[in-house]
Amino acid sequence: MAEKPRPTELTVHQHSKLLEVGFDDGAVFGIPFELMRIYSPSAEVQGHSSGIFSWEYLYYLGSQQDKLW
Repeated sequence: MAEKPRPTELTVHQHSKLLEVGFDDGAVFGIPFELMRIYSPSAEVQGHSSGIFSWEYLYYLGSQQDKLW
C-alpha cells in the first residue's frame, strides 16, 4: 500500500483567499477558501462529521478542484 502524501508546507494567502498546501510527493495546491467552504466536512454544511479538514481531504480538494468546480 502506498504511503499517503504528508504535508510539508502550509500558507494562508488572505488577499487571494487561498490555502496553499505543499506535500512530500512534490504536489503543491492553492485551494480557494470558497471551494473549502462548499466542500466543508463541517456538521453545519454536511449535516454530520467533525468539521476538520484532514490532510488527505485537502489533497483531494487540491488535486480534484477542476472537476469539483
